[in-house]
Parts: sequence; C-alpha cells; structure tokens
Amino acid sequence: MNVNEIIEEFFNLDRPCPSQIIECEQIRTKYKEDLDRLTKEGCSQCKKNGVKARYMEDVWKKAIEHLTKNT
Repeated sequence: MNVNEIIEEFFNLDRPCPSQIIECEQIRTKYKEDLDRLTKEGCSQCKKNGVKARYMEDVWKKAIEHLTKNT
C-alpha cells in the first residue's frame, strides 16, 4: 500500500483506521471532532477542506514514519 492509499483510507470514515498510521484512532477522533464542530457552526466546505489539509500533513508524516521503519 502506498502513502496516498493510506491517506485516503484515513479520511474514509466508513473504513477502519489504517494500521500504517501511528496513533491513527486518536488523530481520527480529533479530526472528526473538528469536522463536527464546523458542521454545527454551519461552516463552508472551504473551511472543512482546510481542516482536512491540516490533518493530512500529520497523517502523511505518521504513514511515512511507519513505512520507513519497515524497510
């Protein structure tokens, strides 16, 4: 599995957290809380995409860390 696939799985909330992401459940919980807060506030999709971008960097780093440890 490549990094892009791992990131896609992380943001697909209908799927289990990818095992390649260290502390995935904790990161995903925070991500969902941030999204829920924005949804309740009636925020635009643009702001929601901003939240996703913030988390994408963290998820990417965790996935790369896992993949480089296992090579």
